Amino acid sequence: MDRATLHAKYAKYHRDNRMALRGLRMKRAPLYRDLTEYYQGTLNGDPDALKKLGKEPLRRKVLDKTIPVYLESDPDLQVIDAKIALLEEKETWLNGVLTQINKLNYDHRNAIDALRFFRGDML
Repeated sequence: MDRATLHAKYAKYHRDNRMALRGLRMKRAPLYRDLTEYYQGTLNGDPDALKKLGKEPLRRKVLDKTIPVYLESDPDLQVIDAKIALLEEKETWLNGVLTQINKLNYDHRNAIDALRFFRGDML
């Protein structure tokens, strides 16, 4: 497989991964907002919003400073955060692969120049 084909293959994976990551981040933002409102207690009077979230009315008052603790432990948000973390790791790996593929051309040229030098063809 030549370098251009290999680069195109992994560039497509990288693009698809970035789009999936962007989509998850866009999905996380409204969920984070809705869950914040849920833990603040502002959604208790709206049964449609509670049904959309799949939550029961909150029976206790959560202090504003403890809302981040509840958000971090919310299972719906944890699922999205885990997917985001996985896609971020995948993106880091794909960046490394693309960098190595781009470097191949220079590595091959340097190896050929070294062989020529050792044979005495180039001084």
